[in-house]
Amino acid sequence: MRDILLHCHIFKNSGTTIDGMLQRAFGDQWDSLETKVPRHAVPSEQFVAFARTHPHLRAISSHGAHMPMPQADDIVFHPILFLRHPVDRVGSVYAFERRQPADARGIGIEVARSEDLAGYVRWRLAEGNGSVIRNFQTIHLSAYGDDLRHAVVNDNDFERAQATLQSLPFLGLVDRFDESIRRLRIYVRPFVRDFAPEEFAPAANATPERAATLSARIAEIETALGPDLYAHLLEQNRFDLQLYQQAQQLFDRIVQAQALLGARDFR
Repeated sequence: MRDILLHCHIFKNSGTTIDGMLQRAFGDQWDSLETKVPRHAVPSEQFVAFARTHPHLRAISSHGAHMPMPQADDIVFHPILFLRHPVDRVGSVYAFERRQPADARGIGIEVARSEDLAGYVRWRLAEGNGSVIRNFQTIHLSAYGDDLRHAVVNDNDFERAQATLQSLPFLGLVDRFDESIRRLRIYVRPFVRDFAPEEFAPAANATPERAATLSARIAEIETALGPDLYAHLLEQNRFDLQLYQQAQQLFDRIVQAQALLGARDFR
């Protein structure tokens, strides 16, 4: 049986850092698999076929990798997935689009360049402007479908996302990155014994002008948006906010249990 790490790269959830870490750790035994159209899921059978035609691979990254994991008789895919506070993620999305090279094109990039944060968020939350800052993480965990560009989730989707969260064998949190990397090492030890992620995990795509702490970044965003727009943003991310709160509680239980068990992988 072959073991492959599959990084479910959720946009602006430290994914570039994780990709770089995997690439440095595994060299040519890492690769990425993406769709031609952004915000589309990669079918499970495509991951299986890709792994079989690249028998040397030990790790794959993809924006199109969603739960549940692909299934195969000869391969076990082990998910790596990070979640982030949805309000903090909004600031990162805006900063990322705003700092793209001058020759980069895309309506989101153009709006970010021309608008302040409030203008960008107001545009993004308008109907028809995508799901990138509207319950985006719930969409990813809910097995929503193939095309995520304009996805709108409901209570049933949220229930599926919660079930997925509880079933994850590994969960990382962006705002607890160092702890998550230590947890990742323990998680992969049974099937990738020579992997030491903390040696390969410098931050990539970091935004130096943003505040250092999560609470400070959220406070800055709340001030920049004003009370009405900030309330609208929270409402449009109500599922992600609940999901993140549950993720924090789950992460705390994992860390505490590992401490009690002497850092052995209890799951």
